[in-house]
Amino acid sequence: MASDSSKKSTLLYKKGKFSYHVLTPKYRDAALVVLSRAFCTEPVVSALAKIKPEMETTFLDWVEFVDYWMDHCSSNGMSVVALDEENHRVAGVFIVRDLLMVPPGFDTKYSSDAKTLTPWMQFLWHMDREATKKMPELGHPGKAVDLWFLGVHPDYRGNGIANYLVKGVVPLCAKAGFKYATIEATSAYTSMAARFNKFTSVHVEEAAQWKWKGKPLYTNAEKPHGTWTFWVKDLQTVDIATPPPLPPSAGTVDIATPPPLPPGTVDIATPPPLPPGTVDIASGPALPPGAFDIASGPALPPDIASGPALPPPQE
Repeated sequence: MASDSSKKSTLLYKKGKFSYHVLTPKYRDAALVVLSRAFCTEPVVSALAKIKPEMETTFLDWVEFVDYWMDHCSSNGMSVVALDEENHRVAGVFIVRDLLMVPPGFDTKYSSDAKTLTPWMQFLWHMDREATKKMPELGHPGKAVDLWFLGVHPDYRGNGIANYLVKGVVPLCAKAGFKYATIEATSAYTSMAARFNKFTSVHVEEAAQWKWKGKPLYTNAEKPHGTWTFWVKDLQTVDIATPPPLPPSAGTVDIATPPPLPPGTVDIATPPPLPPGTVDIASGPALPPGAFDIASGPALPPDIASGPALPPPQE
């Protein structure tokens, strides 16, 4: 006999052909792929690789990084996934963590010089510490939740999905009993979304001025990126039952689909074209024998984002 929890609907609301659900382990791996693909061109990390090729961060590096958080984020009842109901595909996802939660083994791995994302993560921890100095309550257990990673699949950008993911996440965090929601914005577009959703800036730093091992590292981020901001929203002001409606689509801010960038700038939401002979594992067919993946490794096994259709969500 099915348990009460298995009968409980995860549906939050529907907008157009997309349904927005509380993320559960059922869609854990599909969400992991979408997030990792979206962050392949994170602004400061991608820019750094241009001047320090040895610091290039691949798709598989991001998969390893994000995977540490997925068990917590897919089971805490605060993360949200957008589903294409007709095709049973993950269109976008926003994962949320308790601000003080760190997965076992994560700090050890991302304190090592062997990982290209170690400086990036240490910069984030630095931002957390500085913000907590200014708002000590953020360091109290159960007080703050971190809106951690948001990604929209390339096939679905331009549908306002990012705004609706935020709309779903914030009330869930308030309902869970947290007083504050935080965002560590490493791109200009994330900061735009934070302002749109009425977050308040607590701590700001220029990436070019932050020092790794005594020297500036992230010195060449393309504008409008390069400024990191720690944002906070008081969740006690949120109306859980009736979140404020989003403005017309023409005026909404979609983290994953910002206005066109000027020539030569780096767009975190739209990665550059793949080299000839490669296939985007998040949306393409299996790689042919001998082809190499964007992550610079051998052909990967069938990807959950492009394999058999996922079962319909429970409603």
